[in-house]
Amino acid sequence: MTTHDDINNFESFGTLSERLEDVAPENGHFRAMCPAHAGHRPALTMMVEGEPPNRKILLHCHAGCGLQEILDAVGFKKSGLFERSASAGKKKLGPIFKTYDY
Repeated sequence: MTTHDDINNFESFGTLSERLEDVAPENGHFRAMCPAHAGHRPALTMMVEGEPPNRKILLHCHAGCGLQEILDAVGFKKSGLFERSASAGKKKLGPIFKTYDY
């Protein structure tokens, strides 16, 4: 179940939501018009799974559109579906304590 706390400070969720039409909360998730097909009612379900800083956006089109089709239609990358902590990619290794010559 996605709550407003789940999406607070999750910039990618806000960016994706702005690119979709008719986004509305519904029973713990969000519904929107699927950008990958012409429809008359919201068929796209969006929700956030996980805890900060490891949250991810889940998308499902109930009309059967694939994830890549949806992302391409709004100019979004798969990597944008995953939250990155401020320290991601900056993991420091410990000191070198022994080396070997081969």
